[in-house]
Amino acid sequence: MPLCSSPPLDGKTPAAKPLFPGYLFVCFDPLKMSITTVNSTFGVSSIVTIGCDVQRGLPPKLIEGLRARCDQQGYILPLNDLKVKEAVRITAGPF
Repeated sequence: MPLCSSPPLDGKTPAAKPLFPGYLFVCFDPLKMSITTVNSTFGVSSIVTIGCDVQRGLPPKLIEGLRARCDQQGYILPLNDLKVKEAVRITAGPF
């Protein structure tokens, strides 16, 4: 699970917190275990299905990309290709 730093609680050391709080990344074979079984597991609200095929799950490249952006301790690393106040153009998505 990717981590990020939150402002320090004691004024000295940043605290680690999950990048996706409340989410758990799991891998299961939907042919061996039904999605209903996973969704009805204690503590599970629902499987994230927006924009992906539930039978295939999230695209492996998405998970690989998240892992590649993490350091050895699991903290997400910042992107180095953007500069403060640099103009950006969003070409797709909800924004």
